[in-house]
Amino acid sequence: MTNTVFAVGSFVPDYVAMHEFYDTKFIDVEGDAVTYIYDPPKKWANIKDCGNFPCTGPANILLSFKGSKFEGIRPDYATADFQIISNNPGFSQYVPECEFHKGMNAWSCE
Repeated sequence: MTNTVFAVGSFVPDYVAMHEFYDTKFIDVEGDAVTYIYDPPKKWANIKDCGNFPCTGPANILLSFKGSKFEGIRPDYATADFQIISNNPGFSQYVPECEFHKGMNAWSCE
């Protein structure tokens, strides 16, 4: 079972709003435990939900952190200001200063 601080619900097939966090205090949070962003399931490719292509909600997630503080265990990529973006093959790898984290299936960016 995966435990994370932030999770994406399974009822967001088409859109996830940007989430902004200010002055967040992380206590003993390992790098891969911040979030896990799943790939859009292929079963979402149906007329009722999103037409004949998979809905892309989970592929368009942005978590933005400003003024973060850390105690104890700290993600090696985390600074006071950082972002986490979905593993979107057509976008994420091209964003400067971002690094892929397999355990989160997401990228951290400065």
